Amino acid sequence: MMTTTPLTDLEIAQKIGLKPIAEIALKFGLDAQEIEMYGKSKAKLPLIELKEKV
Repeated sequence: MMTTTPLTDLEIAQKIGLKPIAEIALKFGLDAQEIEMYGKSKAKLPLIELKEKV
């Protein structure tokens, strides 16, 4: 039986493509106007509004 070593966090992150943060925010019910963008894949989310929607 062969054993494989688990992937590191970095290896997992490198295999996954980044999605636009606005697309992810929409899944939580937030539109682009409600988040503070820091580029295409990073943003601050308003926790109060997020808690109200989840």
